[in-house]
Amino acid sequence: MFDFHEKRKMRSLLYSIPSLVLLGIIVFLLMYSVWGVFQKERETQTKKEVRSEVLNGLLERETELQTEIDRFNTKRGIEEEIISRFDVARPGEQVLILVDAPKKGDTNTFGKQPNLFQRFLNIFR
Repeated sequence: MFDFHEKRKMRSLLYSIPSLVLLGIIVFLLMYSVWGVFQKERETQTKKEVRSEVLNGLLERETELQTEIDRFNTKRGIEEEIISRFDVARPGEQVLILVDAPKKGDTNTFGKQPNLFQRFLNIFR
């Protein structure tokens, strides 16, 4: 009989309003902590995806640079790069530079009206 009354007291203590409120506060604090961890995990996942894209771009750039290095290791590749950058020719070759013809209606810079400062200087000449 004593056991029965002892269990009843324990049950009434556990199911009382103050203990339920305390339990609710504890559950709320635990949920808040879990929510913070969840948010950090989502942020980490998006950062991971961005870093993965950057890594893929860098790996592609590495392969491009490696092919250029391989091309520069040959004599022909070095000559092609020098010719393309500096507009030079091999001995015995000639360089021809094509310039677009001026469009009709374009005026030379010599035919323009002098600006205000130039007119002021022309007064004293």
